[in-house]
Amino acid sequence: MSHVIDDILYQLKSSPIVECFSEKRIDFITYLSNQFALSNTFSGHPEINALGFWMRKKNLKILEKKYKEDVDYFRIPTGTVFHLPPANVDTLFTYSWIISFLLGNRNIVRLPSSLTDRQKK
Repeated sequence: MSHVIDDILYQLKSSPIVECFSEKRIDFITYLSNQFALSNTFSGHPEINALGFWMRKKNLKILEKKYKEDVDYFRIPTGTVFHLPPANVDTLFTYSWIISFLLGNRNIVRLPSSLTDRQKK
């Protein structure tokens, strides 16, 4: 198992860091947003609907504009970001992952091993 993790980390380390708010990454998040909106799987899950709405291209462009207008800070991607989401808030990690992803970072998300009550049903 350790060699598998080592291989994954090596691949991440050798993959390039991309520019902040690259069009490909915005398109990918927008695609996910559209899938949430079109899928019947997520009906009855208001947290997924809210996430999908937040992920719309219009909102991502607003985030990009705010990012680029804020000249008080010099920001560059950090490289690889490790996310440890809580088990009790299903979609919380997605927001930090999306922001980090849009800022050009590589990301690792360790999902909780336990499921929330809603997921168990």
